[in-house]
Amino acid sequence: MIRNINKQRYVKYSIVGGVLVFLFFNTFLLAVLFAQESPVSLITNPYVKKLLPTYRGFRELGTGLIDLLYLPKMFGGVDIPDYRLEIDPDDYRFLNSNLPDPFSDEVLKGEVWLTEQYKQTVPAKFVYHDRVYDVDVRYRGENPNHWTEAKRSWQIGFKKKNPFDGLRTIKLIIPTDRDYFVSYLNSYRGQKFSLAVPEKKYVTLHVNGKDMGVYYQIEDWSDAFLEKQQLPTEANLYITEDDAFFGRRDLSAFIDPKLWNKQTEDSFFSFSNFAEIDMLIQLLNTSDAAFFEKHIGDIVDLENFYLWNMVSLLAGSKHQSSTGNMRLYFNTSKGKFEIIPWDVGLSSDINFLPIAPNPWECVVQYPICWNRLVEKILGVPAFAFRQKQILWEYVSQEKNLEDDLAFYDKIYYDMRPHFYADFVKIDSNFEFDRRVQGARALYIEVFHQLRSMFEIESLGGIIRYDGENDRIDIILELNTWADLSLEKIVIPFEETFTGEVRIMKGGEKIASSFISSGEKAVFEDMKYLFRIAPDITRKEELSVELRQYGRRTFPAIQNIEVVLRNAFTGKEVGLRDALLSDERSFSYFEDIAQTPQEFISKHPFFFLRGNEIAVAGTHVIDGPIIVPKNTRLHILPGSTLLFGPRGSLISYSSIEAKGTAFAPITFRGTNAETPWGSVGIANVGNMPSVFEYARFEGGSEAYINGIFFSGMLSSYHSDVEIRDSVIRDARADDGINVKYATAHIERNQFLENSFDGIDLDFSDGIVADNTFEGHGGDAIDLSGSALAIRANAIKNAGDKCISIGEKSLGDVISNNMLTGCAIGIAVKDSSTPKISSNEITGNGIGINAYRKKEVFGGGMPELYDNNIHDNGKDIESDEFSKIIMKEESYE
Repeated sequence: MIRNINKQRYVKYSIVGGVLVFLFFNTFLLAVLFAQESPVSLITNPYVKKLLPTYRGFRELGTGLIDLLYLPKMFGGVDIPDYRLEIDPDDYRFLNSNLPDPFSDEVLKGEVWLTEQYKQTVPAKFVYHDRVYDVDVRYRGENPNHWTEAKRSWQIGFKKKNPFDGLRTIKLIIPTDRDYFVSYLNSYRGQKFSLAVPEKKYVTLHVNGKDMGVYYQIEDWSDAFLEKQQLPTEANLYITEDDAFFGRRDLSAFIDPKLWNKQTEDSFFSFSNFAEIDMLIQLLNTSDAAFFEKHIGDIVDLENFYLWNMVSLLAGSKHQSSTGNMRLYFNTSKGKFEIIPWDVGLSSDINFLPIAPNPWECVVQYPICWNRLVEKILGVPAFAFRQKQILWEYVSQEKNLEDDLAFYDKIYYDMRPHFYADFVKIDSNFEFDRRVQGARALYIEVFHQLRSMFEIESLGGIIRYDGENDRIDIILELNTWADLSLEKIVIPFEETFTGEVRIMKGGEKIASSFISSGEKAVFEDMKYLFRIAPDITRKEELSVELRQYGRRTFPAIQNIEVVLRNAFTGKEVGLRDALLSDERSFSYFEDIAQTPQEFISKHPFFFLRGNEIAVAGTHVIDGPIIVPKNTRLHILPGSTLLFGPRGSLISYSSIEAKGTAFAPITFRGTNAETPWGSVGIANVGNMPSVFEYARFEGGSEAYINGIFFSGMLSSYHSDVEIRDSVIRDARADDGINVKYATAHIERNQFLENSFDGIDLDFSDGIVADNTFEGHGGDAIDLSGSALAIRANAIKNAGDKCISIGEKSLGDVISNNMLTGCAIGIAVKDSSTPKISSNEITGNGIGINAYRKKEVFGGGMPELYDNNIHDNGKDIESDEFSKIIMKEESYE
């Protein structure tokens, strides 16, 4: 049937002929004015401005008349959600009256954005499927096209206790702003390239009973978005602050960390730490090409970068730029940035491609390029080659374009009846079809252009603590014409400090003080004058050098106080909202890329075997030791590594630690009462690390180079094999933690770990023939994984013997003995394991299926021939879950 067409419209359109003469006259008059004046002067011409409301009204009538010709085509299409907003009439009037005047000179010239003063929210009711939500609503979209016409973009905020489909915020965008199906196809390409992209859909909207037609819905940035993408949620997701760029196209987000805002945030610090974005910006702005090439791949996932950039290349778009639409996610399981495609757009201009000569020159000599990150990475010949290699693999195969177009055509076919029946959209149905087909043709053109290119040739501030050199850098942004005098600096410490504190400017000491067991250093009445040059933006840098004696303590950089005074007005000027960067987060960043020879010279109790590293005997490790990438670490039988409280062994290469029954390898603390850090392996890939006859005891966790290693033994993006070993008394979250890897864990003993014995996230492999006893949390915890868990003996875990969650698909749990746990096997959050031939006895609950996180469904286990008895309750499930009992045996 015809969807949501107001019958009164037909009456209105049936009499429209009587005003067509006036419409033509009005159009003729506008055409004459357009012919006589330039576009800029025309839109502010007082006569034209008087006619604009009338013109728009007749345009709507004319559009409606044309749309009636499509009446037979308004049938069919796929079912899409139909939302209803109910807003108090007074509140609705306020929303509309609070917008800028759509006919003002500033709006007509595009000089007004929807800044914070216009983003006022009002309460409303949101209705979907007869369920009513209390919401706060406002108009959204900085550009005037979002809010100057009858159809406007919306942002809807739901209450924390009552989200909508797991979302706190949804954005309903006018489809014309996303060129109808362009964003949908760009997002599809991002998914094809395994990039994280927000969920999107088309919906219809009624506001106070009025049909507002079709909208493009996209989810907001949140922990739920990261959950659904199976990415660590304890992580920072940065976006550029578009408001900061309005009228300031000389700015670049890649030269100023202040222009970034966090949408999600980690909790590893007591303050909002911007270290990773600060580190990236420092690296991007170095003029040393060799240093940049060596290290950029250790903080940016280059393979992700190439695929993200390819989404833009295939759309001929430079809409994700140094001045807007950048979305950087810092993956704490890698210690690297991943980039999210967002509002990519579509264009036929591919001349910006950094295949042209000297993109490096652009970065070094000029303050801003199209995209500093893209220009500089692709200014390295090896990286540019890899980008072109991936791009060629795609554009050389016509089937890839055919797949894209088939996707595009299907969504157009499915959605066009809804768009034809949308009488509020600015375009007529004829124009809608023209734009859709025009975009389709443009995708084909860009694809073939890309292929032909291969064939032819062609006073805020920053406070940064450098823990390695015990120095604080205070960077002052002196955005003023007035000279300023530095009068006071207060440096507080986390504990009592003993030593000398020096304030340095350009190598010159301007103040110093010796502190004896003090909690802070105070410098007053310095009267150091900053003379401001005749430019708008100035930066001055102070260095605070700490020369400590005795026990080391650290500055509390979040509480540093800097006071300046205007030399003319005498008014105090404080350093407010300074961006903080604790570089202890990346104190060992450069060690990732050191050579084996450089590593040996720094840690002489290791030795070389060819180009690989080895260690034997008993040694004490007081601080983090970083084994570099592109080598291998051998720990010889009988070795003992004793770790101090700050000690960790972090390897960016695979580890071979093969002990024997008579000569095991031991990892433990220097003091049994004090936990040490972690043995961690990161970003090695499918070259497995092997641990045999190893003993781990008393370790905990470590945060190094942007990676949080949550297990006493952690292996992230690195395959691992662990056999015939003992994992005892882990003092942090996990005895062993594996993320995004293949793990073979067999014939080990897991004893008395404080929380989980094994935590496997988004991994595969096998856990077999192990013994677990006396854990504070889960014995085995699976998230988003597919593993074989068999023939394990698990006893007395404080929580679950085996926990299976976060959409774990394909797990086979067989022949295990599970007893004395709060829950024998927990199956939750859309997980579908096969549970076969297990002995499950003496637990609080034998098998429990339930939903824990709203972004997922319930648990759906299949049970085959298990012996489940003498539990407090043998089987339990909630309303979202289903336990499937199979009579046959599972093989």
